[in-house]
Amino acid sequence: MSGNQFILILVVFLWNYGSCQGYPKVRLSGSSVPHSGRVEIFHNGAYGTVCDDGWTIEATHVVCRELGFRKGETFHYDSIYGPGGGEILLDNTRCRGDEASILDCDHNTIGRHDCTHAEDIAVTCISLPITEPPPPPRERFELRLRNPNAVEPIFEGILEMQLEDDKWRTICADDWNIDAARVACGHLGFKTAYKPTAKYKNKDYKRKTMIRTSVECVGTESLLSDCEIDELEHRKYCKSRKAVALKCEPAEYGHKFSNRPNPIGTGKKPEKKPGKNNSPEVQSEQGNYNPEVRIKAGAYIGEGRVEVFHAGKWGTVCNVGWNLVSASVVCRQLGFGSAKEVIFDAGFGQGIGPVWLWNINCKGNEKSILDCYHGSWNGSSCTHYDDVGVRCNVPKHDLKKDVRIAGGRWGSEGRVEVKVDNTWGYVCGDSWNMLDALVVCRQLGLGYARQSLPSTRYYGNRPRGAMIMSEVHCTGKEWSLMDCPHTIRTNTTCSLPNARAGVICDVALPDVILDVHRLREYLYLQDLPRHLLRCAAEEGCLSEAPDNYGGSRRLIRFSSVIMNRGLAVFKPFLQRNDWVWHACHLHFHSMEVFSTYDLISRDGEKVAEGHKASFCLEDTECDPGHTKRFTCTTEQGISVNCKDNYKHSIDCQWIDITGVKSGNYILKIHVNPDRFVGETDYDNNEIQCELYYSGYSVSPGRCHYSYDL
Repeated sequence: MSGNQFILILVVFLWNYGSCQGYPKVRLSGSSVPHSGRVEIFHNGAYGTVCDDGWTIEATHVVCRELGFRKGETFHYDSIYGPGGGEILLDNTRCRGDEASILDCDHNTIGRHDCTHAEDIAVTCISLPITEPPPPPRERFELRLRNPNAVEPIFEGILEMQLEDDKWRTICADDWNIDAARVACGHLGFKTAYKPTAKYKNKDYKRKTMIRTSVECVGTESLLSDCEIDELEHRKYCKSRKAVALKCEPAEYGHKFSNRPNPIGTGKKPEKKPGKNNSPEVQSEQGNYNPEVRIKAGAYIGEGRVEVFHAGKWGTVCNVGWNLVSASVVCRQLGFGSAKEVIFDAGFGQGIGPVWLWNINCKGNEKSILDCYHGSWNGSSCTHYDDVGVRCNVPKHDLKKDVRIAGGRWGSEGRVEVKVDNTWGYVCGDSWNMLDALVVCRQLGLGYARQSLPSTRYYGNRPRGAMIMSEVHCTGKEWSLMDCPHTIRTNTTCSLPNARAGVICDVALPDVILDVHRLREYLYLQDLPRHLLRCAAEEGCLSEAPDNYGGSRRLIRFSSVIMNRGLAVFKPFLQRNDWVWHACHLHFHSMEVFSTYDLISRDGEKVAEGHKASFCLEDTECDPGHTKRFTCTTEQGISVNCKDNYKHSIDCQWIDITGVKSGNYILKIHVNPDRFVGETDYDNNEIQCELYYSGYSVSPGRCHYSYDL
């Protein structure tokens, strides 16, 4: 190597070294104080800005700690410190909160964005800097309330924490305040905290087990382990000589159906004076309330896709700004504790309706998610692929002690066994259905119910034990099978000796939804002569009313486009060799009743009806990026994010209204009405449309999913 080459290499090295050492990776600009400003990062020899899409308080903490501050205080949208110069380097930044650098967080490829400098993010850090290196990630621990005289869920008692040694320890009450109590109650699954009222004896405090003290919380943390907690060297240093006692809001949910919150997970607005901007009042079995938020399609209580009610419609929430703080507001609004986990990218399946909320920024103390700052209603470019969900902390219940499954091929299926008076027995399968199975799968922590089994004889030889439970009628919202209406009787007699109920559980299921827009688009009246309807008559698709003059039938025809917005494919519940052959139409029926159609008068009387068998479940069309998999001639089913179109022109895609008088009616269409195929959500399977029949034509009015009426 020549001398000139060595000097050139040395210059390049020193230039790059100086560039790396001389410029911090992140800085705050545009402000007169060092702890607040526009976030800028250093890349390729220049500083650039960060777009506010996806920015959360966790990202703020990362930036502030990277700059030497203890943590973040808040963040600011809309370029409040002025637009930056240079490139926009980061977009859709998502941090857990424990990263060493903002560049360690998930984000788009550097320089790839759809933002302007009007969206530059800014942060404010807690101004007291730290001189020592950032602390390691905080330890995670479980909490419980110890109260020997209480039954689950326990909402008042001595607070204990379980550390890595699996031992339960108490916390010194020094410096304990209402903010820490609120976080602890949220961690335990309760909405808020109150001042303890119970009196405890010295022995109840177990001061020998004290291991932590001086808990410092803001009050919006999701877990107590997110707060600042000091170690207690010895119990003698606990000045109060007491362990923390905690009282949470008494559980509105528990084992009894009557004392838990609305099981569908619906928040309630405070009462408002009548006004033109108020949402319409909805009637429920628990009284009149104005619904504001709900969670849907979750396998367990306290989890699901977040939906909000606005302008008379339910819609979803976009992932922009969604974090544990905003999710905790939703959880507490629904009567649960804080948020345990946030779910992105339609993790509970895609919703329907508008994407109402986006760009959410909650402080954490709001009563409602609608009290948080957010972008204009339905004003984002988000799609339902961006729908968010939440898993809330809920009170602990020992739900598995009274039910189990056995005899199956694997742990997620088998005969259902229940324990009554310390004796295990079986459940009669005579009335057993999918809603009953759903409760069992949830209770055992096995996810959704894929199939309900009225008989389990193929699980092997006749098992020992008595049939002790029968006439089970669950709504699907209960925590426990014992919460459902049922009958307990020793040696219950069923219709068949082997009619022992069973379940098959799964962690992912489909969710089929009717496309309302396509229904309205192809809905019309047609008269056809009976001799052209021979095959339809054989399948029971014509009413018993006499023919019109000339031997014709009057039909309301429409298209049914069925979308699968769930997490798994929708397939017939029968195996192919069990399908029924129909000689007239020359095809098999994989499901004898795939949809039902009813015409209802204004006084609730059904005046006409129809049904549609599934002779061909296939992927007629799919969303961009998804490939068709199922066809009529090969394997039948509907893939995730694909649609099956039963066109208005095919047989039985109608209601025969021959002889029906003109007037106003309700058209009701129900997909998968018998719930033979398991889904994540059955509430969106039925729609109702206002319909005017003049005697010569039909005109559709407003359509709603029946669950939302």
